[in-house]
Amino acid sequence: MILTCECGSRFEIPSSKIPKKGITVKCSVCGKEWFQQFIDDKNENKSFDTIDPSKMKNKISLKTKYKSNFFGNFFIFILFIAFLVFMMIFFKEHILISFPKLDNFYLTLEIMSEIIFVNIRYFMEIIASVFKNI
Repeated sequence: MILTCECGSRFEIPSSKIPKKGITVKCSVCGKEWFQQFIDDKNENKSFDTIDPSKMKNKISLKTKYKSNFFGNFFIFILFIAFLVFMMIFFKEHILISFPKLDNFYLTLEIMSEIIFVNIRYFMEIIASVFKNI
């Protein structure tokens, strides 16, 4: 068994020297004392030949299910954001009656959307002029 102190020093001690109930050990480098519990090394030394391949297939399939589930969750998140935007647009008056401090927020959104639409129109004019020249 390899014991590691907080100072980074490592010590190799036979597992037979550590009782099942654990033992208090002291670092010979820094003098720090700590309680070390008994750890069974038998399970840690398994070779790759003893691993059951059917269990590994189950773990692999769980990973692929998680990846496919990510895109579903992302789609649901986008739908949720679209729903919130829809609610903010169509229930603007009711929201402002309940939360009058959001008036500046709505003004900021209107200015930002106006800037975006002006830039989109400008971009469309550039594209139209390029296609007219072709």
